Amino acid sequence: MVMKILGSRMVNFTGSNGQPVSGHTLYLGYEDTADQETEGMKTEKVFVNSSVPIAKGLQLRPETIVNVEFNRQGKIVKIEPADEIDIG
Repeated sequence: MVMKILGSRMVNFTGSNGQPVSGHTLYLGYEDTADQETEGMKTEKVFVNSSVPIAKGLQLRPETIVNVEFNRQGKIVKIEPADEIDIG
């Protein structure tokens, strides 16, 4: 899914199992063409674990257009650069 990074925050914390967890909280925007009632972009706040493959050289900064791949449970499994397209 093609999305625009609207904000990014590095996070480090200890999980409920006592193990350290690190990654990014991303605030993403996207256009949902199937939703005729929403004007503009929809947004999502997602956690990207540091173990998720991110394309070499890709920086998770605001205004970056990315292609985000989710698994069946809705977790991010890959992030790579997307072609520059106008998504708002």
